Amino acid sequence: MVYLVLERKIFAWTAIGILGGIAALGATMFLRWIPIYRGPVRPASQAQPTGGAPAIPAEGNFPVVVVTAHGLLAVSTLVLALLAALGPAAPT
Repeated sequence: MVYLVLERKIFAWTAIGILGGIAALGATMFLRWIPIYRGPVRPASQAQPTGGAPAIPAEGNFPVVVVTAHGLLAVSTLVLALLAALGPAAPT
């Protein structure tokens, strides 16, 4: 938003750098989520392990649609910020 108000390219590229770091963190979390989501199916009647820890991690309950939509919105945010930083194409 600062770039759009002040029109200084340094703010646009700073935002791209920050979004790039956030995208790397998001990709890491996604890659960690895949084995948890695809883990072995446990029967519902299985007893909880001792110590009160749940048998299935909370991440295993995220719906695939929500994860996919979140990722697509994140990628579109990064692409739109990059397009704003690059500016309009010069006419030929």
